[in-house]
Amino acid sequence: ISGKINLMSQEDYLKMNPLASEEERKSSLKTRLETIKNNEGLDGSRIDIVLSDIDYNPQDLNEFSWDIPKNVTIMIDGCRVHNGMFEAEIDMSKDPHIYAFKKKKYRLTLSFDPRTAPDFIQDRIGWHGEGLTDKKYLDTKTIPGTRMIRKEWVIDREDLM
Repeated sequence: ISGKINLMSQEDYLKMNPLASEEERKSSLKTRLETIKNNEGLDGSRIDIVLSDIDYNPQDLNEFSWDIPKNVTIMIDGCRVHNGMFEAEIDMSKDPHIYAFKKKKYRLTLSFDPRTAPDFIQDRIGWHGEGLTDKKYLDTKTIPGTRMIRKEWVIDREDLM
């Protein structure tokens, strides 16, 4: 799994902030240009990866068990962002007792939750993702009150094996 994520610059975030002074805006632009020049600034963010049966529903916490269901596939992982790029190779064949792969269809979800980002990223995009403006993958429904980046695909079993 690989991709690119462009998080909002501090400059753009300050443009949205009516309390930011002109001096803060100029300083932000200088910092952003230096960050781009040095390929820094996005390191430390994480992309969440979830692969599950298409009809997977989390366990009811009132009936929780540590036993792994033999007919369910659910994999939750993450990868870090480095220079605006992320990449992960996931080999689920190493433990076939955990991943059943009994279904014909699966759901693959990649997401970026700003609440789990480092402070310096949250300073740019806001604690609840106020500065995220992606037109294609912006998600405001999964976590009410939070703007996150999220993309979901339906994948055939044959694509995974």
